[in-house]
Amino acid sequence: MKEIKLTVLLKTFSAEEIKEFRKFAASPYFNEGRNPLPLINEVLKYYPDLDQPGFTKENLYSAIYPGEKINFTAFDKQLSRAAALADKFLLQKALEKDGDRTLTVHAKELSKRNLNKLFESKIKEAEAMIAQNSPYDTHYFETVRDLEVIKVDNLLGNRDSYSNKDKFFARGNYNLLDMIFKFILSIEDIALVCYEMNMDIEKSLAYKASEFIDIEGIIGMLKGSGNKYSGVLELKYRELNALMKPGKNNYLSYKELFKGNLPGMGWGAKFNSFIIVSSICIINRQHDVKFFNAELYEINKFKVDENSYAFSEELYTYLPLYVSLLSSFINNRDTEYLDKLVEKFGSRIDPAHKESFISYTYMQKMFMEKRFDDALRYHSMVNYEHNLIRINARILLIQLYYEIGYTEELLSLLDAAKKYFSAMKNYSRHKTEVILRFLKITKKLAKIKAAGSGYTEDLKNEINSDTEIQGKGWLKEKFAELEAVIG
Repeated sequence: MKEIKLTVLLKTFSAEEIKEFRKFAASPYFNEGRNPLPLINEVLKYYPDLDQPGFTKENLYSAIYPGEKINFTAFDKQLSRAAALADKFLLQKALEKDGDRTLTVHAKELSKRNLNKLFESKIKEAEAMIAQNSPYDTHYFETVRDLEVIKVDNLLGNRDSYSNKDKFFARGNYNLLDMIFKFILSIEDIALVCYEMNMDIEKSLAYKASEFIDIEGIIGMLKGSGNKYSGVLELKYRELNALMKPGKNNYLSYKELFKGNLPGMGWGAKFNSFIIVSSICIINRQHDVKFFNAELYEINKFKVDENSYAFSEELYTYLPLYVSLLSSFINNRDTEYLDKLVEKFGSRIDPAHKESFISYTYMQKMFMEKRFDDALRYHSMVNYEHNLIRINARILLIQLYYEIGYTEELLSLLDAAKKYFSAMKNYSRHKTEVILRFLKITKKLAKIKAAGSGYTEDLKNEINSDTEIQGKGWLKEKFAELEAVIG
């Protein structure tokens, strides 16, 4: 069956969510009085493989309405209603996960109805749930502020506001904390984007405003007053400072606070902080390459030790991060952390991609250890569908064929790879050129190696030029080996 909204949604459901969805779909309140269960149950018989040949509209229809001629228009409407129900189920799941905000909205509704005893009870419930969150989370102060606003609105609407003046101060205090936190985040976000896009940050309104607002002074005042959140804001300020004013001193000042605050962070805040500190190391490399490369590598190992694999604990491993860490550990020939990466991050990879990415990981490891036959065996389990590994897996296979001595297969693969990379449209032209140079040089090396002789001086100059070439270190190594044999 051609992919439809219903199957797109269901493919993301876990086995436990499928069970919950059946119950959800059975409720007349959510399914608008219609009974979608026969269709949903029939579709779910094919879960999780919703791409198998037998999964067709005709087969679904005949199973639900045996002997009847299919009415595609009417059946498509049924499928659309089932998709809308799956969409509504996801909304319900999101509301359940965002419990503190849900309780706050509930309390607001009780306040509107002057149900003050129920309102107070719901406020206590919301406060207890919010207390479980981390003040390092992006929306923490916003959530508390919203709750304080509702409490003040309740006082103004139907209570004696004069005997509860402290609640007005709380509302203002959390407004200030939220403003400072968001202001720092806004400049930080712009700084990161400007770095990635090579833009001038000084044109940003947020950056210009930072020259007139004494954030450091405000944080110092909060710290002096003993405010329990001053440490959180100081960390964010030091983070911004290390990002905006690169250098060892600002970085080390931030790093010390970062490590000290890490145990108090929630999952999402920790993951985001690791991204920021890594970015700071990358930006700072222009000042001291050796020092900040070493720092970045330590941070990469720290991420794995902390098992910080995704933006939230229930998500699958963030694959761009996995591939980045894999490259880092391979480049440093660190088999200990390569195995840790597979054990921790690898166990949380989406099942649809897990075997392929784990196989690619071990393919890289075997190649690094010069166990080329084992690397080739793992390659057979790599799926080329995911764009994060399809390019590097091709390049690695070329290197494998060269190492094993599969000359005929290698030359054929090089020709196919040249056509593939030359035809790529949604890929950086610069990166494509870098890869094409690699293919060209590898082909020359393979032909000289197979012949046992050949002119190598021009090839040597080509490899040693300042031009960027994919796998340059490996090419130099192979050329040195070839030169030692043929002279």
